[in-house]
Amino acid sequence: MSHNTQTVRERCRAIFGNPAPPGSVWEGEFDNNDAALQELGRRDWRYIEAGSLNSYYILNLEYVEPLQPELFRYLFPICLAEWHRLLMSDNEFVNVDNWYRALRRPYVFETMMTPEQGRDVRAFLVDSVLDRLDQERGFKGTPASVSWIGALNELGGSVLLMESLWSRWWSIDSPGKAVSALTYLSGLIYIKGENPILEKWTPERGGGGPYLSEMVLEGWLPENLDVLRQYLTPEKIQSIVKLSARRLCDEPEAALAARMAVDAQGRRDIITTQIDDLISVLTSRCQP
Repeated sequence: MSHNTQTVRERCRAIFGNPAPPGSVWEGEFDNNDAALQELGRRDWRYIEAGSLNSYYILNLEYVEPLQPELFRYLFPICLAEWHRLLMSDNEFVNVDNWYRALRRPYVFETMMTPEQGRDVRAFLVDSVLDRLDQERGFKGTPASVSWIGALNELGGSVLLMESLWSRWWSIDSPGKAVSALTYLSGLIYIKGENPILEKWTPERGGGGPYLSEMVLEGWLPENLDVLRQYLTPEKIQSIVKLSARRLCDEPEAALAARMAVDAQGRRDIITTQIDDLISVLTSRCQP
């Protein structure tokens, strides 16, 4: 995502026509704190912080109907920009599960946005995840370093965007895409206790993994699952691991990447089994 002089908030606001604050707020706040929501709707968008959105608007996005269109156009872009900021910093909304469940509501995309706005929001979500993947370096080996896998899973269950995301990710056109691809695929190549990327689990520090089938909170949308099935085959995984190792051949991650490329070639049966396990979990937890 090239921001140039445009900030992330400005890009998000541009999707909705750079809206002014609503003249009045008639929408009720989910927990009946209407005055706080009214104050939030009057506040200059440059000074709206994540904490206020978590406290007074995220639950509205998840549960309230009807949503006030003018208020939605004013506050939703800031929610989107805050999600991007926190995704890039290993942090999360306090109510991050509510944010993803809000995206999962057909009402949000189909009623509250025009088709063009929905398209641009999806593009922003894809660009944001790719921004995060591009910054992955060094096989840090900590749980925080794979927090993006949780975001990927949540989006898989919320928004139709996986074809665009996966095709660009697996172009492996940056070291970060190579590192993130190897990190993700290590969860399919290695069984518990073998993964060379993340430190072994300890009671004090946690760790271990990434165990992909254990990181799923909600199932994926059927269309996104179809995309995943196309990309996660033993042959494609072995090919992408090789490509990633070549991309990193002159980088600090070269030795571990080369080891993974060799390991992947001899682990077809393990890869096949773990793909099946992951797809099964993503399918079984899909909401009707």
